[in-house]
Amino acid sequence: MEIKKYRVDDLEVHPYNDHEVPYLSHNEFTGLVEDIKKYGLNYPVLILAGTNKVIDGKNRLKVHKLLKIEEIEGTE
Repeated sequence: MEIKKYRVDDLEVHPYNDHEVPYLSHNEFTGLVEDIKKYGLNYPVLILAGTNKVIDGKNRLKVHKLLKIEEIEGTE
């Protein structure tokens, strides 16, 4: 499993993940924002091989966009 850096603006959430997997509650999301601000990203997002579709990590991606972090670690 190779971890690479991806431009946040180039990634989008896979439609299945967007509809079938729930987003975090407001309190959970706020906690994730604070955690990423303090410690950085602990787990890379998972990207469907050969695409720009995030299949695991949509909340982490959303936090990076919110915090205007330009790159995120990910693996295929």
